[in-house]
Amino acid sequence: MRTTHHRQMSLPIPSVPHKHARLLASMSAILDSVPELEEQVLSDLTADGVRLDLGRDGFSAQQVLRLMVLYTMFRTTFEQLEFHLADSQTYRAFCLLGLTDPPLKRAAIAANVAKLRPATLQALHVRVVRYAVEHKLESVTAVRTDTTSVAAPIRAPLDSALLSDAPPG
Repeated sequence: MRTTHHRQMSLPIPSVPHKHARLLASMSAILDSVPELEEQVLSDLTADGVRLDLGRDGFSAQQVLRLMVLYTMFRTTFEQLEFHLADSQTYRAFCLLGLTDPPLKRAAIAANVAKLRPATLQALHVRVVRYAVEHKLESVTAVRTDTTSVAAPIRAPLDSALLSDAPPG
């Protein structure tokens, strides 16, 4: 059974006075301001013709959206995310998991996040950037890219080496 929100939340988890926790609280406020994005996520999670009122309770659309944000923001693996959700009260609070909720499994996290369509991810990105510009968190006057150079074992190109580089057959 899928919903946009859980009907009844478990006990809340107290916030931690740390800049990382404040970042997640800010991100939570942004996500709460976009209920239409939750509907889009719910559409991604449910197959056409499947009734939403039957079956076992799954992650809510809100939780899957927040899992995707954590996965993207911190460039982590699903296995690391599984550990942090089991270990960190702040991550659990961000993903709307209560104290008594069982820990999420890596495979379940990956399966749900994989269902999000590119259009949904683009809508999320656009909304976060728009929020940052509106609240003057970003000035949008410069674009930063990573152009770090690294040494690589590449030999100088030689005409005689072209044949040996070609695959056989």
